[in-house]
Amino acid sequence: MPRGGQTMFRCPYCGNKIEDNATSCPACRKSLAREDAQCQSPRLDGEIDKAKHEANMFTIYGILLITLGITGGGALWLMANWLGLFGGVLVCLGIGCVSAAERHAAKASALTREFGVRK
Repeated sequence: MPRGGQTMFRCPYCGNKIEDNATSCPACRKSLAREDAQCQSPRLDGEIDKAKHEANMFTIYGILLITLGITGGGALWLMANWLGLFGGVLVCLGIGCVSAAERHAAKASALTREFGVRK
């Protein structure tokens, strides 16, 4: 009888009995995530789309902040030296946004590669 009233299934690779919430087979150690991912394909597609959208938005924010920091900081530097430092702050924020965009793009790529979800 299953522990805690859980349903038991069989591993598609070796036929060993496994619990329904197992992520890998305890006998053959093969991952069961791919089968689970096929059932959750719409949810994974949504996560991939969200990660791609966030990557695009952070890229746009980064480009705008870097451009504004360089041009605005340069203009402020010519008018009053110490105000030009704000341009450097904007450039740093822009670099942070581009870095965040790369992380979101990597997440989307990893999800696509790991679960074989095609868009």
